[in-house]
Amino acid sequence: IDVYKKGAIREATMAKYLIGMDFGTGGGKTCIIDENADVLAYSFQEYPIYVDHPGWSEHDAERYWKLACETIQDCVRKSGIVVGIGVSSAQPCLVMVDKETNPINRAYNLMDRRATNEVQWLRDNIGTDKIFEVSGNRIEDHPTMVNLMWEKNNRPEDFGRIWKALTIDGFVRL
Repeated sequence: IDVYKKGAIREATMAKYLIGMDFGTGGGKTCIIDENADVLAYSFQEYPIYVDHPGWSEHDAERYWKLACETIQDCVRKSGIVVGIGVSSAQPCLVMVDKETNPINRAYNLMDRRATNEVQWLRDNIGTDKIFEVSGNRIEDHPTMVNLMWEKNNRPEDFGRIWKALTIDGFVRL
């Protein structure tokens, strides 16, 4: 946008540009589209996956917000004014935050499989059909509930600090 051109800002604000963001397992991307769904700008950044123990797969949750800011700024520089934002993320994922909205630990991503004992307990004591009936989640996919059970069983002090259990996009929208 040539902000020095008379009427340029008014013309730009009439355009309907939307931002879409998606946080995946290995990185996040942002794009800006117009009212015809034509991509005007695109930005992608990778983030590391931490595998400190067998079955674990985590991200640094603080990186999500930084990535959102940087990729949005990059796209806006490339395209101009935006009127709306949509955010999505890979499922299941888990970002546990305290009352100050700070991440308690690294975020779980969809590849995390540390909660095998909790999955087996649910199978043995409740059953996969009942879990699906009540939650709509397949226990094999390690939904949030099994990871929260793992936290309670293995990091009870951290579990006690949880104010909210969020998806990546929920965390970014806080």
